[in-house]
Amino acid sequence: MDGITPEPLQSSHRNFLIAVLVAVILLGRLKVEGEMPTWTFASMFFRGDPITAVWALISYNASGDERSRISATRRLGQTRSPLNVDELIDSLTDPSFNVRHEALISIARNRPDPRLTDALINVLNGSDPTLSVTAIWALGRVGDKTAIQPLREQLNSDYEVIASRCARALGILGDLESMPVILAKFREADDDGLRVAYASALGALGCEEAIPELLAFLARTPLEEIRSELLLIISQIVNNEKETIRLQRNAKHDPGTVFSQVIENLKSKIRNIYRNRNDLIQAVDLCAYAFASQNTATGVTLLIQLIRELPEVAETELTRIILKEVCQRLNEFGPKRMEYIILAIVNLHTALDTHKKRR
Repeated sequence: MDGITPEPLQSSHRNFLIAVLVAVILLGRLKVEGEMPTWTFASMFFRGDPITAVWALISYNASGDERSRISATRRLGQTRSPLNVDELIDSLTDPSFNVRHEALISIARNRPDPRLTDALINVLNGSDPTLSVTAIWALGRVGDKTAIQPLREQLNSDYEVIASRCARALGILGDLESMPVILAKFREADDDGLRVAYASALGALGCEEAIPELLAFLARTPLEEIRSELLLIISQIVNNEKETIRLQRNAKHDPGTVFSQVIENLKSKIRNIYRNRNDLIQAVDLCAYAFASQNTATGVTLLIQLIRELPEVAETELTRIILKEVCQRLNEFGPKRMEYIILAIVNLHTALDTHKKRR
């Protein structure tokens, strides 16, 4: 063998060493933290990646300079293991802002744990607004509803960005009780960035009352990224988010062809409801053909006419409000504002589907 250890034996030694390291670390934890229920102890091996977690712990304890501490903290989060909870909490007190920030991101990757939630709440209520904002995002992502009350309290923060981020997190956590406060803040905000944050929370909470004001906001704002988010928010409230996102994505590269195909799909729904209205089928064909021919301006005009030919199809007040607004804005902006074309097509499909179900 010339002193070379066979590969199977090397592998066996490696696994043995790993097992020893795991045992040493866990036994050390037990001595420090006191008695641990058997099931809790056993469950630690079935959550996350315990072997990688041990190596992450070793890396964390061996780290020295800021770069290595950031890297070690990142690995602690990637394992998603309860073995690393204490080290993640410890990282929140690191002298380096960058390490503390990385710890918040790593905690957000973990499963809900009461100790981690408490640690995030402490950062939320701390003295560094920048870290508080990241902690708020992490609380929303982790999804532990025990964070709702501390987040509600910060809705009145002197820092507007903290209040608006808390609103987003409460929306994610489904806190309907906060909806009146968030709606009032949406109405009071004089900055579009803050308004869209409150609007996002209202969308997640399904606030139908906000639809007219959201549509007015959409018409007024010149920022495309805000208009895109408002389109998503409105679709969440009227329950056609999936269809809206799919159409928005598909239309990025060849909108004329994509709009033509989706408009063409209206025909089968119209036939089921209006069996003798060949004029409506012809109107769909003309509209779809205009978009397919890249004659978007004509397509928009024909789309408005089609919506106005189907006034009774919108059985819900929300759909009527949206389709009326869409026609007005398409007349005003023409094909320049794609979000209105998407709103028109998706909500026309929604109206026809709802009408068919109620017949």
